[in-house]
Amino acid sequence: MASLEDLIKQRIADHKFDDVIRVLPLGPEPQRKELLLQDTKAAKGLGEEYEEAYVKAAGGTTQVQDAEDKLRQSARLLFQELVAKLDALSHFHYTPKPVVEDLSVRTDVAAVRMEEAAPLAVSTASMQVPAEVYKPTEGGAPKAEAELTKCVSDFELRALMYNGNISMVYHAVDRRSGVTIALKLYKRAKLTAIERHQGDVYGYLRANRGRLSEEVAVPLILEPFLSGLRLIHEQGLIHRDIKPENILLNHSFQIKIADFGLSIDSTNEVANTRLGTIDYLAPEILDCPVKQNPNDNKENPNIGYTNKVDCWSVGVLAYELLAGQPPFAAPSPQETLRRIRTKEVEYPPWFSHEALDFLRGVLLR
Repeated sequence: MASLEDLIKQRIADHKFDDVIRVLPLGPEPQRKELLLQDTKAAKGLGEEYEEAYVKAAGGTTQVQDAEDKLRQSARLLFQELVAKLDALSHFHYTPKPVVEDLSVRTDVAAVRMEEAAPLAVSTASMQVPAEVYKPTEGGAPKAEAELTKCVSDFELRALMYNGNISMVYHAVDRRSGVTIALKLYKRAKLTAIERHQGDVYGYLRANRGRLSEEVAVPLILEPFLSGLRLIHEQGLIHRDIKPENILLNHSFQIKIADFGLSIDSTNEVANTRLGTIDYLAPEILDCPVKQNPNDNKENPNIGYTNKVDCWSVGVLAYELLAGQPPFAAPSPQETLRRIRTKEVEYPPWFSHEALDFLRGVLLR
């Protein structure tokens, strides 16, 4: 029998070294697939791994693969149903956009202040005021966080602008700085009722690494949400603030559409106010001028929008569910608004053809 020393010498002579082999870096797409493979292996037991490897070598499929294939097929069919449902509720039609060779970027887009884009949300006890509302201290130093904590008594309420089911919006003035803001006060009893829910879609996303698979997002959230939105539109209402935070989930994962504080009855008045949450604003809303008074431009037939702005927000919502962030997310509100007006949507490689068809039809300027 050969000694260990003889075996080592023979391996050296045969160039069979045990040195670590240098692995070349993967490209973006192979690297993504490798990460997905590692995540999959980490979530499975050894028994499942061996079973899948054995069945794959034999040219068959496992029960897990069959179930995943059925879920994917179901999601694709549901995406096709979503297009039909969206078509029915807003007279939306998908026509492919022509290819544009030269794109021009507008640089004359007016900036929108945060308080004009979305009302300031407060509770009946205390609130956190954005630092932009106040002038910096002498020397330009930012104010301490304690100085930004305000109570309702720190504001002079001038006029009630809206009285909704959950909240009220006032035209108010900060007593210290003199800055005019829209002050949103929530009704304590309604907040208590909301707290009994399991949570919202935003929290569910954060608990699932920030995004969902199509097999989960479509049947769990998008399909029932569009059913509810259709009922809202049939009543003549435009929600105008569709986002994950405003879709509640109970313990049975049934959804409820919440926060109608920015909604409008389009059967009684023209919708032409620039408001909403920046990431989800439709281009038609940005085309409306900033108002000085609530009734400005109400008689102008050339200024306004329809419930199609909700459909745009549905597209942003669907994109965020699948990608992990809104399609026009940017470091600053001004850049987000510019992208909403001009930027073509970029889609991640893992989106299915059905998802792409749906999103390209909804996010259409």
